[in-house]
Amino acid sequence: INNASWLEMDKMIRAKKPTVNVEILFKICIDGNRIDEAIKLIHKLPPERMVRYWLMVGRIEEAIQVAVRERSEHDLLYIQREVGKTNKELYDRITNLRSQIR
Repeated sequence: INNASWLEMDKMIRAKKPTVNVEILFKICIDGNRIDEAIKLIHKLPPERMVRYWLMVGRIEEAIQVAVRERSEHDLLYIQREVGKTNKELYDRITNLRSQIR
């Protein structure tokens, strides 16, 4: 995408109510390697979709925070599956959080 197109995208991102679906704008930003712009859009998503998008930009802690705030064991399980058992400390922490919100 050229600079003029990114200027238009930036206007849509900053709009209180974007004319284009936020998820589409997010994916365009990710494809264009505009991670900072994509992160701005996550805050415009409903909480039930935020976890997935935080993970897409590699922000595990933010995803965990949303899942805990929303008391969503389902989202914590999703994060845990994405993290896998390779990071045992984080895996165990999420297991503990899941048991706390049950």
